[in-house]
Amino acid sequence: MKPTDIDLAWKAHAEKMAELNALIDARETIQAQIERASLEVEALAAAAGDALPFAFDSVYCQEKR
Repeated sequence: MKPTDIDLAWKAHAEKMAELNALIDARETIQAQIERASLEVEALAAAAGDALPFAFDSVYCQEKR
């Protein structure tokens, strides 16, 4: 039996939804990696600031008062 136009449309819709879901998963994975890397950079900046012989606020790049 030959597929009808509605069958073809539903198949195309299902394929597009699968593609969209894969892209959403990829975006969530990338966002989690960005957040994790940001925390690591903040921790490294804080550690570098602690290693300085004078007080330094790495968040605002100004000396602490």
